[in-house]
Amino acid sequence: MGTVSNSGGEDVEGDIFMYDWPVMGNDDSGVPLKIAGQSERTLTATGSFGGATLVFEGSNDDTVYFTLKAADGTSLSMTQDSIFLILENPRFIRPTTSGGTGTAIKVMICAKAVD
Repeated sequence: MGTVSNSGGEDVEGDIFMYDWPVMGNDDSGVPLKIAGQSERTLTATGSFGGATLVFEGSNDDTVYFTLKAADGTSLSMTQDSIFLILENPRFIRPTTSGGTGTAIKVMICAKAVD
């Protein structure tokens, strides 16, 4: 179990920003991002899940986290390569993994401020 740093935040296309957690392993937590000002966010998770479950969580106090939902209302809990539009807009967001063996998942967020 480890803590995975995030990187990015670079403007890749006129107010569109990319963030990532490059390798989420078995039972990892990603360092939370604070990007509530960029409320249109698309999440991708790709790589070797190895039986692990990746959950995307949000919090407004960086203490109590809840599973976020996709735009269709389903929980952001995945066991294979996936792409989702994130419904909620909490202050802090992070990925976590549980279970699995040989897990190596790249998690990316494409974010944009909505006028």
